[in-house]
Amino acid sequence: MALTKYFKRGIYAVCKSGLKAFDYIKENGGIDSESSYPYEAKEGPCRYSNRTRLSTDNGKVDLPEGDEMQLQEAVANIGPISVAINARYLSLYDEGIFTRANCSSEELDHGVLVVGYGTEEVRGKNLDYWIVKNRYEISPS
Repeated sequence: MALTKYFKRGIYAVCKSGLKAFDYIKENGGIDSESSYPYEAKEGPCRYSNRTRLSTDNGKVDLPEGDEMQLQEAVANIGPISVAINARYLSLYDEGIFTRANCSSEELDHGVLVVGYGTEEVRGKNLDYWIVKNRYEISPS
């Protein structure tokens, strides 16, 4: 799993059927911190370690679709939250805050785990972003 930052407009709704991230956390006993498991944009074996665990599974909560303030509160007070995103341009991500103004809130096609949020000044503007964990699996042909 790898951590990436997403601009707020890229995440819209709690994913009701994409619970694979929570299954992963339960099976492995937690998820790593960003500093211990940085995004590398390449395929490789899982290197999860309990010694660098950031969080564990605390159950589930349903949030209203599109309510980013409640999502922020849930991430701060409960822990990681599974959400659905439009991942059409995700392969273009390299580092920093991913800003894609024309992401669709209707064409949600990928589940990720929101683990944090923040605000950063970019070119004189404050940009709010979500910190998400993402995982792609390669299916055998």
